[in-house]
Amino acid sequence: KGLLIQLREGWPTFLATVCTNLYTATNIVILGLMTSVTVVGYYSAGQKVVAGVQSLWSPVSQALYPHFCKSFYAGSERAAIQLRRLFMAALAVTLAGASAAALAAPHLVPLYLGGRFSSSVNVIRVLIFSVCAVTTNSVLGLHGLVASGHYSSFVRVVATAALVSSIVTPFAILLGGRVGLAWSAVALEASIGLREYWILRREGLI
Repeated sequence: KGLLIQLREGWPTFLATVCTNLYTATNIVILGLMTSVTVVGYYSAGQKVVAGVQSLWSPVSQALYPHFCKSFYAGSERAAIQLRRLFMAALAVTLAGASAAALAAPHLVPLYLGGRFSSSVNVIRVLIFSVCAVTTNSVLGLHGLVASGHYSSFVRVVATAALVSSIVTPFAILLGGRVGLAWSAVALEASIGLREYWILRREGLI
């Protein structure tokens, strides 16, 4: 009985994870169908660098999640203040870091990936800002909506993003190639954050 309860309560988070993986993984597939293997290679290299930077947030997020679950359970007013402070801090730090990385990308890419991947520089300079968007999305979605019990709202936001991505991605690639896809990915993550923030504001949770 306890296992069934946990599976039922964890189902929305599972669906949100599936939707997230859907729109992040299919981007590469669509890029490969519309361009060449070389273009996919340059984009994938840039994406892996950005993913490595994004992974630095994971242990922090996992450590903070139980705290926000307890805080929202104890009282939403105090939790809302803590969530707002975390959001502002995460936004400031990641935005500053992404800006610095974008400026330094032409110098860092040859050192990290090699001179043959100079075409990945423009991808990284755009895609690095997804670190800012994904981190703040984690704060707003996981530590905000999910921790406060708004599971259905969180799933709707992510599911809508997956649907929009499937429609917008081909046009982004057609117009801008690998860089167009990078801009599309950043814009999609930013739109998720804006919608999550609006829901939290409406509910008085931030």
